[in-house]
Amino acid sequence: MNPYNCSDPGRSFVGYEAERQEVLRGFVNGKSYALLGGRRCGKTSLLMRLREDLQQRGLKPFQALPRFLDIQSLVPRSPFDFFSRIHTLVTEGLGTPAWESPPPRQAYQEFLNRLDELHPLMERAHGARWLVVLLIDELDAAPKHLPDSECFENLRNLLMESRFKPYFRVVASGCSEMGKLIGTGSPLNNLAKLYTRVLTVEESRELAGKGFLEGLRQDTEEELLRHTGRHAYALQGLLEKLHEAPRPPHRRESRPSPRCSPAITAMTSRCGTPMWATLAAPATRRWQARPRRASPGSSFASAWRGASLSPTASSP
Repeated sequence: MNPYNCSDPGRSFVGYEAERQEVLRGFVNGKSYALLGGRRCGKTSLLMRLREDLQQRGLKPFQALPRFLDIQSLVPRSPFDFFSRIHTLVTEGLGTPAWESPPPRQAYQEFLNRLDELHPLMERAHGARWLVVLLIDELDAAPKHLPDSECFENLRNLLMESRFKPYFRVVASGCSEMGKLIGTGSPLNNLAKLYTRVLTVEESRELAGKGFLEGLRQDTEEELLRHTGRHAYALQGLLEKLHEAPRPPHRRESRPSPRCSPAITAMTSRCGTPMWATLAAPATRRWQARPRRASPGSSFASAWRGASLSPTASSP
């Protein structure tokens, strides 16, 4: 089974250990976060890993209840749509009736009243220090469907001023439009900023090791990192194709396989050289890649467009 699948968020996740620890400590201290990064930069995968961290490690002294909310699947068009969905996530496993009809008054106030009714049930089910952690993916997709900023102002109140602020934390991800929600004077400028980034060399090696247990040749590894700029999506995409190629090389092999799968050949048609031959070329004819550095705000596509491949003679 191929351990790599760059279209499946969370698959073969590596890295961000320091950032994840920082977020967990922040939750204990009452902080919530905005996770910023470009498309295909790992935001959804990081949210999923935070959910796993909370489930596996816990969050003493709290009973953490991680709840994942994908805005692109919900597409809220009113405060009722938004807060009724959160209500559903809060009551998960309690067996309480769903909140199905919009209230005659403000939806957020009705949400707080419903929380008053739920609080004894939550304490019986999860203890006095229950804590719902909302992991909201693509929050910046919501404004274009909502009539105004009411939802975001209400969310700020929930986290900062309401009687239930001790029971809720948020990590909300987004791209460029997220700045309008968290900038100075914006409704959610209370969220601490957390950025996606490229992988470190050690994290990149860890990712490669998930599919190539005996490791890669040093020159192959160097070319992989050079081609991808250590961008997690780009690196996993290439490793996915390499894993499907016949006879992938490892350190004990003296020569790379001359064969290449059609998918890899198509992926590397711009340089006209099979992938393994490109990445594991002998020292006398090495391909030098000059990719644009995959910045936290860039996408895989822009990083790949910035790459240029040219054959050069290696220095003696």
